[in-house]
Amino acid sequence: MSDLNFYLVHVVTTAEHDRNDVDQVLNDATDWYRFAKNEWLVVAPNTTPWEEKLMQFTKPEGELFICQLDVTYRSGWMAEGLWQWIIKYDASARKQNRG
Repeated sequence: MSDLNFYLVHVVTTAEHDRNDVDQVLNDATDWYRFAKNEWLVVAPNTTPWEEKLMQFTKPEGELFICQLDVTYRSGWMAEGLWQWIIKYDASARKQNRG
């Protein structure tokens, strides 16, 4: 899985779209985990054009932010499911006890 990257994706859709539209696009990823109303963690190859795929749901008055993440250092208090999801895709996470 070394060719996979983690991404933080924040999307606020326009009125004619909703999170289900975003979910459908993110289904093209290896996997994703929605951890807040408008935020997803996504695991996918670095060649996926997320901005192109998601922009249609956000213009003109929505929001779109995509950022590649390095999950090597992580801390916080989140649902156990999130930590397990990270461990599933990140070898360095398997060596740490989080949650």
